[in-house]
Amino acid sequence: NLNLPRAMFTEKAFVEDEAVLTVGAAVQAPYAVTGRLVFEKRLGRRGQVEVVVPFGAVERPRTRTDAGGWGGGLGDLALGYKHVLAGFPSSGTIVSVLGEVVLPTGRKDLAMGGGRFLFEPALLLGQPLGPAGFVHFQGGAEVPLVEDGTPEVFWRLAYGYPFSQGPFGRSWTPMVEMLGWIEAARGETARWDLAPQLQVTLSTRQHIALCLATRIPLEPGNDRAIGVWAYLLWEWFDGGFLEGW
Repeated sequence: NLNLPRAMFTEKAFVEDEAVLTVGAAVQAPYAVTGRLVFEKRLGRRGQVEVVVPFGAVERPRTRTDAGGWGGGLGDLALGYKHVLAGFPSSGTIVSVLGEVVLPTGRKDLAMGGGRFLFEPALLLGQPLGPAGFVHFQGGAEVPLVEDGTPEVFWRLAYGYPFSQGPFGRSWTPMVEMLGWIEAARGETARWDLAPQLQVTLSTRQHIALCLATRIPLEPGNDRAIGVWAYLLWEWFDGGFLEGW
């Protein structure tokens, strides 16, 4: 079975028919709530198209010209295509490529958008380990489609181990992700986050799942806040949202 549990931030190589709603909040200043709705649709045996709709709200500091308070809206929309390059059922290995085009639809003044078009290519790998463990790997880049843009290279690694509640019951999957990225400019240093998490399938059919996570900055002197995250996943190909409970 090449379809492994989905991590919070690391994209999986398997192609899906599913919808995922993700929401996160910073528990330290600067406070913010962000989220995104992802819709994924398979094309044939190896292809998948996806639409990503980000949204959020941030707390603005009070200034002489701004009363402050909360503001928000939509972020930068993204359109993507994923394609499975190779799958090996004997070893469980699956390798895919993903390409996304990010549109500058978000509000840059609220840090809801980057204000530029991006192309995000990535290589994805899924691999079972041992009797039930698995790893996901995603490596890629955010490439601005402007002459003066600086690309950002990122890498993500997730490890998990599912535990089944009976032969046809719910599944509990603790996971941990190591997330790294660096701007491709001279003198920049890599940044790292750690994201421990737990996914549980809410339906006995296992097509509805909930995941809870925290994301912790690791390098000293970082300017990022610790965040808490959750997603609700619905594999709609396997049945309606109210079916299979």
